[in-house]
Amino acid sequence: MPKLSGVDLAASLRERLDCQIIFISAYSDKEYYRSAIKFQVLDYVEKPINLDELIDALKREVSAFRVRETTISFKPVIAETLPAETALCEKILNVIRENYCDPDLNIPSICKKVYSSRSNVCAVFKQVTGKTLNEAIMECRMAKARGLLRYTDLSFTDIARCSGFRDPNYFTKFFKKRTNQTPSEYRKESSND
Repeated sequence: MPKLSGVDLAASLRERLDCQIIFISAYSDKEYYRSAIKFQVLDYVEKPINLDELIDALKREVSAFRVRETTISFKPVIAETLPAETALCEKILNVIRENYCDPDLNIPSICKKVYSSRSNVCAVFKQVTGKTLNEAIMECRMAKARGLLRYTDLSFTDIARCSGFRDPNYFTKFFKKRTNQTPSEYRKESSND
């Protein structure tokens, strides 16, 4: 592409859109591949393009998109939720959906992005969803990890990073604690579905 690399385009898209990205490239350089992962590229197809490989990538994208879309959609737990509380909660959920892959996503960073105090953000989110912010962040990360394990052949290290975990060993322990399966057990079982 003239004047813009694929990595630059992915960065620009991530700033503007909530979309799925498939990289199609002649580069087989690992650094380029890692740069693509940084922008949550779910699949990487090398040129010359094998049509079956591209179709498989598109199928994985659709499946992963479905997983991501159902990641965190909490319904209000009380009927008397005020419109302002619902609006704040939606802003919070959007911040989580857009930033779950950032290992530094936490309550203070969410508060900055929604321009509200910690006590207000935590209280409103818990009141509206019945979940704590940390629970919501981890549920989102785990849903992404399950989708990547099921629909891609990315390494566990790459999946950990794409899901917002800095340490792959911590990811494995956390995943096992939440699902009673290691990531490899989960991948093996879900491939049989």
